[in-house]
Amino acid sequence: MLLSELSRHIVSGRFCYSITKETFLLLRAKALAVAFILGLWAPQTHAEPDVVGEAALLMELHTGKVVWTKNENKRLAPASTTKILTALVALERSPLEQIVTVSDHAAATEGSSAYLRPGERISLEELLYAALLQSGNDAAIAIAEGVAGSTEAFVRMMNETAQRLGAKDSSFLNPHGLPVKGHYTTANDLALMTRAAMQNPKFREIVGTRTRPWKIGGRTGILVNHNRLLGDYKGAIGVKTGYTVEAGQCLVAAARRGGATYLAVILNSQSRAIWEDARGLLDYAFKNYALLEFAKEGETVLMVDVDGRELPLDAAAPVRYLVPRNRPAKPLYRIVLDELKPPIAEGEQLGEVVFGEGKRGLRRVALVAGADVPERGSLHIIFWIGLLAALGIFIHWRRERRHRFNRYRFSKRLRF
Repeated sequence: MLLSELSRHIVSGRFCYSITKETFLLLRAKALAVAFILGLWAPQTHAEPDVVGEAALLMELHTGKVVWTKNENKRLAPASTTKILTALVALERSPLEQIVTVSDHAAATEGSSAYLRPGERISLEELLYAALLQSGNDAAIAIAEGVAGSTEAFVRMMNETAQRLGAKDSSFLNPHGLPVKGHYTTANDLALMTRAAMQNPKFREIVGTRTRPWKIGGRTGILVNHNRLLGDYKGAIGVKTGYTVEAGQCLVAAARRGGATYLAVILNSQSRAIWEDARGLLDYAFKNYALLEFAKEGETVLMVDVDGRELPLDAAAPVRYLVPRNRPAKPLYRIVLDELKPPIAEGEQLGEVVFGEGKRGLRRVALVAGADVPERGSLHIIFWIGLLAALGIFIHWRRERRHRFNRYRFSKRLRF
């Protein structure tokens, strides 16, 4: 269901591919419909957030588009929001059923605690709940030792993962976030890491849980999520709080309404202001932006001509685009295609739709072949193979029929 201002050809870096007149007209009509909808959604501009926190960032999770920032690249202590990365690394590298034996070192960890005892055997899943809901520093150390064998090895995994996700302005020295010189991140980096973590269904389940029964050995209790927005802010779905004297109040909060999910990151705020910071950022996003869907996953985006045959190009994922409600504008995009030459297999990636501009604003959705396109020579081969197979079947059938007929005649002669 794409896009506006599409000429009658699609331009990639080096190639041009014709599209049908019907496809062009359909895309143009849908683009006009989108523009009309945006024209109706033109409320008054809402004031920008007044954030107390030293650094903050507001992102739409599906597209990754950043819509508001404050000192987003300033290096600051993240406190227990560190455990977002801790959980992501654990989920990527170990099964939830893994049993971890709590070490003396883990049980003696200072600060916020799940009150683990040395020698207790606990599943990785339960430790993740303890770390993300109760914010247990002891649980974070137990996770690190269980997954990597040592805290030091796990920290190396954390930094490798951060670099892989593009969080290149961060340095982690422990899995819990207690203050130590050289342990820092930025609002931008923390958003990138949280976005990756939120793609994991188990992570989303854990951070969206308000309370959970806790039974370890003969002890029972309830883990309580420190995130006050859950159940208190419409659409809140997580993610993690944090506090130390050095880091101040820190919070990563996410909320979903009407298909759009926004992520607010606040570092070094003060006392109760952290909750107002988060509400203000999320309110600003929902009131000022709309997430539009141009194509569903698997829907044909356009038809291209490949060697005289029409080939549908389908969206490999939903094609969505974030737009400001008060400034209706045509989406900035381009369609980039590879050189289209047979043979092409159904599902093969052949290009992408690129939305936005600049590194931060880019959102890419792959375009895949909706059908097979064999080489023309292979079509002839397939034809002759099929013809020879049919001829062979026919000859076999004739021989069998003649053989049965001869047997029948011979049996009649014997009876005579």
